[in-house]
Amino acid sequence: MTAQELLDLTAQEIIDKIQFNVGLNQFAIERSKFEAWFKVELIDTLVDKGFDAKPEINRIDVSFQDTAIELKTINTSYKYENVKSKTRPITKNISGILKDVFDLKEWGYTDRFVIFIVFY
Repeated sequence: MTAQELLDLTAQEIIDKIQFNVGLNQFAIERSKFEAWFKVELIDTLVDKGFDAKPEINRIDVSFQDTAIELKTINTSYKYENVKSKTRPITKNISGILKDVFDLKEWGYTDRFVIFIVFY
């Protein structure tokens, strides 16, 4: 599976789920991470499209067939209307993405992805 194929399969549905989820809006207002929710929604989307996606196999967030996906949600300190001002360690978030990239190299999956959402 290519990155473009994965994007085409999942992106619009995930975007719609983010935009129309009232509860998730509360996470954004508090600048709270929502990685577990993201994992559930991604698996739901993939299963809906016929893939046997599973969570937490060999400590990988989402996997199916010969594909491994690690997920991250990255909150920032950017000022945004109606969102609480808080300092967030963007450097730690980026380090987490890089760690996932290097960890995935260790696994024998043919297709490996790190998907991350950056929000204010």
